[in-house]
Amino acid sequence: MVCSDIRREPKEGGYEKSKMSTDELIKENGGEAIFVKCDVTKPEEVKSLVNAAVDKFGRLNIMVNNAGVYPPGGVIHERPETDLESAFAVNVMGVWNGSKQAINQFLEQGGGGNIINIVSIAGLYGWANSTAYNASKGAAKQITESLAIDYGPHGIRVNAICPGFAPTALSRENYENLKVRQKVIDDTPLGNRWTSSEDVANVAVFLGSDESEFLTGTFHVVDGGYSLRYAHSRGLFFFT
Repeated sequence: MVCSDIRREPKEGGYEKSKMSTDELIKENGGEAIFVKCDVTKPEEVKSLVNAAVDKFGRLNIMVNNAGVYPPGGVIHERPETDLESAFAVNVMGVWNGSKQAINQFLEQGGGGNIINIVSIAGLYGWANSTAYNASKGAAKQITESLAIDYGPHGIRVNAICPGFAPTALSRENYENLKVRQKVIDDTPLGNRWTSSEDVANVAVFLGSDESEFLTGTFHVVDGGYSLRYAHSRGLFFFT
């Protein structure tokens, strides 16, 4: 496995039990992994990342596009254009660059391939006070569908995972607000907790395996049923 980010160390403020880097944690548990630094907004770095994977393991089988940012919330007339620019630079161009370079490699080596995009429930439904983020995740959803159609004949599968609220460094402010945390739990049919990283990882393992060999262009919502309450009203709330 090749792990990649703009830095190797976990982001400060996260909820990981271990403070080790992902590649170190994989190796500690008996797996094989390397770290390659990459900024997903830069096509040449993503290409180098794919090349590093091929150099190390001989071929590329799966690309998981997981990089993401969350601009500050607010209504559009009160927010600067930089919100949209930053959201699209990572959440859209990151998926574009990762998918493009992976597909180039898949086509060159033959035998198909597998792309998993981490989208969000915000890419499926309207979400108040979060226009830039929603727009970027909606674009990532459309990229997923288009690629699934275009490259299915080449044996390349493209699917997405759409997590709900999860305790991460990015969501710490909301998760540490006990009122907000409980509101999400109360509105989640399965209740008791927020979405965990393990929940998302388990779906990614399934999508990366042969057990999902006839799935492409699908979106797997991992939120304990939270978004069902808002899917028809098209007005997911946003915490302030």
